[in-house]
Amino acid sequence: MTTLENRPNTALLVIDVQAGVVEGAYERDAVVANVASLVDRARREGISVVWVQHSDEQLSKGSDAWRIVPELNPGEGEPVVEKHYGDSFEDTRLEGVLADLTVGRIVVVGAQTDACIRSTLHGAFVRGYDATLVSDAHTTEDQSEWGAPPPEKVIAHTNLYWRYQSAPGRTAGTVETKDVDFNSPSSVHAGQARAKGPRPDQLNLVVANMDASVAFYRRLGLSIPDIDPAWQGHHRTVEAGDGVVLDLDSEEFARRWNGGWDGERVVIGFKIETRQGVDELYEDLTHAGHPGQQEPYDAFWGARYAVVGDPDGNPVGLMSRVDPARRSDSGFR
Repeated sequence: MTTLENRPNTALLVIDVQAGVVEGAYERDAVVANVASLVDRARREGISVVWVQHSDEQLSKGSDAWRIVPELNPGEGEPVVEKHYGDSFEDTRLEGVLADLTVGRIVVVGAQTDACIRSTLHGAFVRGYDATLVSDAHTTEDQSEWGAPPPEKVIAHTNLYWRYQSAPGRTAGTVETKDVDFNSPSSVHAGQARAKGPRPDQLNLVVANMDASVAFYRRLGLSIPDIDPAWQGHHRTVEAGDGVVLDLDSEEFARRWNGGWDGERVVIGFKIETRQGVDELYEDLTHAGHPGQQEPYDAFWGARYAVVGDPDGNPVGLMSRVDPARRSDSGFR
């Protein structure tokens, strides 16, 4: 979702993984191994790998400390961008390199977390790039002697705040090495749902013939677990993968579940961690002028549940974790 036009590609940006930069850095070997695995995957998948190499008065160009660590080697034809400031875009040819590669999204790894990594993330974001940070593939040294937090906390805090970074027309976020998908920005973000924020995970259809609908989706190869026979004809869940479900509801179920929302069914559901989180988001949306309704959903499902209308009038569900102790036993019996 970059704001840069005609820049559909992704690049892996490897920042300052140099002998003198990562010497003594927190979990140096594990981080370098993760970087190496991402470089290998990017090459296999045809994703551009762009290297950044720093030099300054303390890190002399051509010195052993300046060289990229021996575990990593830029491949033939892979750009190596030299820089002298924290932001890899500042007074370098990086923007030109990425433009030539039609890159609008960067996946960032390297060092140091609280210097060049942060500077480059923000530098990319303000220039219009989507920027994903790989949470276990960046590191920094211990500077607590000078008042900084210990390195593991610096890394954790950077991962935390970049996970929630946002701006119009751009996407940010953090993701572990094992979950990086170079070809799908949405996949990167889907795996990192906010602990207290909404996660789209549910679509609903009202069906006239439940048995026929179940047979149809099973023929597509999707799993539909059996449930209490009292509910079988009224509500079934199709497991679509990656935590996403498609609910099939009878018209009677939709009327009872919807409880007065003009007889329409919720068309998308958002999972929210806490009951308080549902209340806060509901209050924000209704205060902004969106129509909403909360009762009587709590007793029906055993979760804090509310429905609000989107700008087009479509009903949207907000639901906390289910608490069996709060669930009503009035089903279709």
